[in-house]
Amino acid sequence: MALCLAASLIERKGFDPLDQLGRYTAWYREGYMSSTGSCFDIENTVRRALDRFARTGKSYCGSVDSLGGSASRPWPTTSTKATGDREAPAA
Repeated sequence: MALCLAASLIERKGFDPLDQLGRYTAWYREGYMSSTGSCFDIENTVRRALDRFARTGKSYCGSVDSLGGSASRPWPTTSTKATGDREAPAA
């Protein structure tokens, strides 16, 4: 998913939720950009959100009821955007 996010941000030159969700769905269903050629270790909340996106095409399709570990994954991207720095902050 990190590779999908990076590719989307670079190719779209910014945040494009429909592009990101399309890439995440391709990762989930087809193994797009996966190091193993297939999706592995997908959380139920993420799987349900991607299934909902595939059905509805709506970009904000997930639940915030149970974020689990996924809430921390985009932190370097969001903090870099918020501060305007070109490099991610040190952990």
